[in-house]
Amino acid sequence: MTKELFLKLAKKIRCFNKKRYNFSLPKEEYKIRESMYSSFFYHLALNGNAICGENMTMGTRLSLETWGQTSHLNERYCKKCEKIKNNEKYL
Repeated sequence: MTKELFLKLAKKIRCFNKKRYNFSLPKEEYKIRESMYSSFFYHLALNGNAICGENMTMGTRLSLETWGQTSHLNERYCKKCEKIKNNEKYL
């Protein structure tokens, strides 16, 4: 349904509140995924696929804000994913 059609229908049934509806498309967000080959080796992903091309990854609960942080677990992060993310025109 297009925005114009929705507005016409909403006016007819008188239940439209402009502040309540958002017509923008959802933005694709980067997610962190862990490599299945090595523990604590992380990739960046869009739509569930690592952007570097690695296909053996699994989901994690890490938020994007933790990308690059290390702890006693000695986490490692894909350098290729980092380069691709920083040069988003190549995606």
